[in-house]
Amino acid sequence: MSRPLLLSYGGGHANIIIAVASELARRDVAFDLIGLTTAFAAFGRAGLSPLDATALVDPAQDAAHFAAVERYLPLETHPDITPTQTHAYFALGFADLAERFGTEEAHLRVSAQGRKAFEPVSIFTRYFARETPSLLVATTSPRFELAAIRAARRCGIGSLAVGDHFLVSEMAAITSGDHADHLVVLAEAVAQRLRDAGGTLPQLHALGNPAFDSLTPHPQDAARREELRKRLGFKGKKVLFWPLGGAAQSGSGERLLTADEVAALLEPTMRNDDNWRYLMRAHPNWRAEHSKLCPPDLSPEDCLLACDLVVAESTTLGLQALLRGIPVIAFGHADLTRYPHFGWASLAQSASELRALVASGDYLRPPAELAALVGNSAARVADLIEQLHSAARPREFAA
Repeated sequence: MSRPLLLSYGGGHANIIIAVASELARRDVAFDLIGLTTAFAAFGRAGLSPLDATALVDPAQDAAHFAAVERYLPLETHPDITPTQTHAYFALGFADLAERFGTEEAHLRVSAQGRKAFEPVSIFTRYFARETPSLLVATTSPRFELAAIRAARRCGIGSLAVGDHFLVSEMAAITSGDHADHLVVLAEAVAQRLRDAGGTLPQLHALGNPAFDSLTPHPQDAARREELRKRLGFKGKKVLFWPLGGAAQSGSGERLLTADEVAALLEPTMRNDDNWRYLMRAHPNWRAEHSKLCPPDLSPEDCLLACDLVVAESTTLGLQALLRGIPVIAFGHADLTRYPHFGWASLAQSASELRALVASGDYLRPPAELAALVGNSAARVADLIEQLHSAARPREFAA
């Protein structure tokens, strides 16, 4: 019988597939795995045995497309992506565009949009005809993963997408009626938000995010927390952790605060209440009286473990804090982060609102049921994969 196919493009989405694939491997469940872009190297580091984008190539059909895209190849690529993989990624994307719109239009689209022009449904349709997987398992990222999901629908192959956070930017695709048969979401609140949006939805499963299983508490956490706080000079103090965004803008294009602006915002509160200190992951060229720069050898998870409160704009660490039971104040960006709307975190829209919340301690604590979302999500998703695989019927594909 054919096997499930798991794939991801990279980033945090790759961590979802790593967790699920590792659980399937632990159960001795056979599957195939494709790592697109940075996922290939990430899968290898996790001890998995993936294929890469070149597995999707048909040498007889794609030779001309490799030549056609040479002018568009980036001069520099991510260290986890080989030039051969990049070339294949562009050639496959171009091949699909040429089939749908013609070669001239394909050139125009790649010239204008680069890799964002790609959604190679026809490439995955061709691959599925050759390999006939029993089930496709992907995440909710765009372009190649969305193309695989849509190709599976056209081929009559069952599909399961696993969401990461709140699925804000993915909403249109998910509700379009041209998405996966099944969708794993972080929590029931996310599922309800999708239902409220209307449209045609996959079957929803609130099973958590497998990539967050590592957030489950450990017996040694208390000792590690005290060790970290002593090292940081915060023993006996309450610690506020502000993880700065990794870019100048949020995912919705709104500007994020710099380290200096965060310091200017928090220093008055710390001066008025000596019980508080704050920690940031920031550039080392600034100093402030009541703060500490996160040492480079401290992981974000260590910072969460050491703190009592997180203030976040647009970063996954806000959600990770909630799942660990740490109170969070969202500083703006609520329509993107969503968790203030779910009643999981407080929201401050201004510096004065934030200072008042910190000073009073009158901020929301995470609901207890969030803890149930970490620790065994990968196992729950693996259970679903086994169930869907067992129910899959052999399919006939056109040549």
